[in-house]
Amino acid sequence: MNPAIAAITLALVGHGAFSTRVGVNTRYAAIGTAAAALMLGLAGWWIADRGPLLMTALLTLPTLGALFSIGRIKTRPEEHAEHHAACRPPSMRRAAGARVWHLLSDRGLVTFAACAALFFLADAATLPFALEGLEQADGRKTELVTSLAVIIPQLIAALLAPGFGRLAEQRGRRQVLLIGFAALPIRSVLLALMPGAIPLLVLQSLNGVSAAVFGIMVPLIAADLTPRHGYLNLAMGAIGLASGIGATLSTAVAGLIAERFGLAATQLTLALFGLAATLLLWATMPETHPAGPNVSLPQPA
Repeated sequence: MNPAIAAITLALVGHGAFSTRVGVNTRYAAIGTAAAALMLGLAGWWIADRGPLLMTALLTLPTLGALFSIGRIKTRPEEHAEHHAACRPPSMRRAAGARVWHLLSDRGLVTFAACAALFFLADAATLPFALEGLEQADGRKTELVTSLAVIIPQLIAALLAPGFGRLAEQRGRRQVLLIGFAALPIRSVLLALMPGAIPLLVLQSLNGVSAAVFGIMVPLIAADLTPRHGYLNLAMGAIGLASGIGATLSTAVAGLIAERFGLAATQLTLALFGLAATLLLWATMPETHPAGPNVSLPQPA
């Protein structure tokens, strides 16, 4: 879904307005995720165990309506097709010499994929093990806390995402990325030092910061890296693959650490992974903004 939405957005608004529009897209995605968590939870409570499945089926109807409405939107201005190669037909890109290895050998893509793998290695297990520690400490079920722990970051992401999109356009991609990556180790350290339901829910706001940044930056950096050869979806797929590998390893590694050293040590280890991702990003990730590394705020009129 994410590569498809990114490609449609780029075709509609062009590369110049892409960062701002992706910020708005991320806001609506976060609102949708929060609303879905609430509606599915209520459906499971009021109807039955099958309630969430029925609600999911019903929600496909407005989704399909929105999808079909795209065909009635006025097509992009012709200059958008010239601005970014991803908007051109594949035959035109091949005739211009675009090849897959041009993307896969790109330093920016390889670096960001490595950072994304480390980020999700640190992130994926953080909330599950924090909830497990809470359940062990209180001896009670944590369904309400779990729901709130999902909803709160989405609300924070919805609030911040458009601003991060504008900041990425004005100040550059690296600064926004560093904000999102740095929030992760801070959250893990504080979760280890401050157990309890209230601290967990408060600290989930930092997860909302990271979610907003990552939701914006994956399509944005993919677009930045592909203006000549146009392999936008492939770039997003490569970043998604690296993220998935990191997330898959996260729970396995965290489980081994928790079994031997406890949950607090697990959170601190995940914080180290997050710190490593942040330092790798700071040391090696190039600025991908089309204006170059010295992006600054526009001068007031």
